[in-house]
Amino acid sequence: MNEYSLTFINNSENAATFCLFQQDKNLASVSNVFPLAWFTKFVNPNVKVTFTWEIDYNYVWSNTGNLSHGVVFESSETLPVGDISGGPSITLSRNQALYFKDQTEVGATPNAITIYEDHTVNLFEGSVGIGMSGAGTFAVDAQPNQTLTFTPHPEYWCAFGSFKQGQVMDVQVLSRIQEVKYPQGCYSRTVEIGGSNMWSVS
Repeated sequence: MNEYSLTFINNSENAATFCLFQQDKNLASVSNVFPLAWFTKFVNPNVKVTFTWEIDYNYVWSNTGNLSHGVVFESSETLPVGDISGGPSITLSRNQALYFKDQTEVGATPNAITIYEDHTVNLFEGSVGIGMSGAGTFAVDAQPNQTLTFTPHPEYWCAFGSFKQGQVMDVQVLSRIQEVKYPQGCYSRTVEIGGSNMWSVS
């Protein structure tokens, strides 16, 4: 599995938090899905930081429910998905608390990740979704008797401001964000924010 990296260079006059998050048009079939602040790091002027990851997906759920902009999704359980080509799935259930059960490697939807929420799950008791490299990337409010089918094709985006890891991102109100694309065979990119607060990618 290839390791990806992104180096951020802060050549602006501002000390703030760099945030790497994902967007994915292919997740439109999942209602009310929220992107999460995936990786964050406070960066002073003239400082650079590097993030690395592999495209290994995770199941995640949190006791935090009723998601909205600014709410922080703190994962309570994280499990590896494995190879998504077989259509793996898992069930979110509840005894005295939420938990994952019945994980399978092969399911009904190849190249997709399916999460079943059974009848024991209380409305808005928590939230559930998927992550990558051990950190949550997308989440929805938990509901009973729901099936969530994620067909991920992530896009990588950057923001610079005030963020916390796991924070629900309201992309519509972010004024300066930058997509970072990884062409075929490219696994390392550098993104810089300059003195005029403009982005550049190399």
